[in-house]
Amino acid sequence: MVLSDHAFLYVATGNDTPDYAERYGTDSTVLHYMHGAKSLIFTRSRDSAREVEEQGQRVIQRFNNLNHRTYQLPLPEVYDQLEFVIWSGEPTPSPSGVAEAVRETWELAHQRGRNSDQFTQLIRNARFNQFTAIQLRHLIGVIEFQNSGPSGHTIGPAEVLRLEHVADRAIMLNNKAAYFEITRDSSGDLPRHVPTHVMSASEVYSLMGTPGPVKQLRQRIGATEGEIVVKSAVEAGGECCVVLRGEGDNIRLAELFRDLRKKGRDLETTPCLIQRCVTPPELDLPARIGILGYVGDNGYIEATTQVYSDPDRRTYLGSYWSAGTAQAALKSIGLNKINNLLDAFKNTGYIGPLGLDAMLDEDGDYTLIYDANPRLTSAAAVLMVRDALQKAGVPVTAAVSLGHHGNWEFKDVSSLMDYLCREKIAFTASSGRGVLLTPNPRGEYRFDAYCINMNNSEIQRAFEALANRSSEAPAGLYF
Repeated sequence: MVLSDHAFLYVATGNDTPDYAERYGTDSTVLHYMHGAKSLIFTRSRDSAREVEEQGQRVIQRFNNLNHRTYQLPLPEVYDQLEFVIWSGEPTPSPSGVAEAVRETWELAHQRGRNSDQFTQLIRNARFNQFTAIQLRHLIGVIEFQNSGPSGHTIGPAEVLRLEHVADRAIMLNNKAAYFEITRDSSGDLPRHVPTHVMSASEVYSLMGTPGPVKQLRQRIGATEGEIVVKSAVEAGGECCVVLRGEGDNIRLAELFRDLRKKGRDLETTPCLIQRCVTPPELDLPARIGILGYVGDNGYIEATTQVYSDPDRRTYLGSYWSAGTAQAALKSIGLNKINNLLDAFKNTGYIGPLGLDAMLDEDGDYTLIYDANPRLTSAAAVLMVRDALQKAGVPVTAAVSLGHHGNWEFKDVSSLMDYLCREKIAFTASSGRGVLLTPNPRGEYRFDAYCINMNNSEIQRAFEALANRSSEAPAGLYF
């Protein structure tokens, strides 16, 4: 399995941001196109649908120009490779409304002479990039469309109930305490996890003002020394997380509760994870890796590390995949154990993509930290580029994304490509290495950048070359 073997279905987030790339998942337009695959995009209005479709046409044409000029990749010959963009109402359409929108798009595709049978097949086999309540409404609407005639494919009430359960499980998994309970209740041989205890935020709050709260929290996880991490189980991206060191801990805890209250969290019902702080040793291995699997399709497991745009390594820039690092990391954790963990998630009723985080511990082994994301993670972008190149006959042993949300702005991409070619750092199918730019729907001059089969010093040099010629660029590059 590769990520683009199946069409993925993207749904408007419901945010009011005018950034269509972020709002509709259209960052993946070119990546699907490179595979000759498609994605379905549901938007909130007919005007948005037209705009998204026009953006898709523009970025594909821009990519074709770059490919013909420089990359010369033999792309799959698949007709009508644009996404099908479906208007489904605003802000939370009913399933019947979604079914009618799908039917309207199906009929429009037929009127335009596009392949409506292909659209039907696409609808039938599409996977969600993630399950949420709003996506569930769309999915049930798609099922109503399938049951109504044109596709000749019916799904019964039991399947609808199962998918409702999947969506409910996905919501549950956004709470890290649920992950902890899954591993606690599993009888399988699972990967090693950092020592952890779950308690309510109010219980942690009760320790404020007492002497040595860190000592009391150490006892909860069976530790006698070391720093302790206290983090909300329902936040993401490192929010509402503090490290207790033995001094100034009450001040840090006060900051944690201030942040929780700002988010409107109820201290009685908000769980917190109490964990031993993992301090990676100075080894020639990434301190942190991400694992991307697909629950229900355990043949797909990948490992990537992260690159950052700041020296403190707090601001994520992109993901780095290399065959050697991925193999070493997965071997350290144990592929069978990871599959057992995916099965444990499957036993809850969840199916779909799942991202997991692991850190290098003091013994030089990777240990998981009870962080799970029931969605396609940011690492999917570099993995999709890798898979597309390998499908095109280009062996790939390393690939890194230097931002995949239109982070780069090149107003004279022609001159830039001339420079990269002169410096012999532009990607070409014949060389199989170098900088690969892909247009991003955020704007006419917006691009994403990938470095293929380059070592770290070459990647750094390429980053500097791009930054010197970009009117907007990431602040830096740190491995």
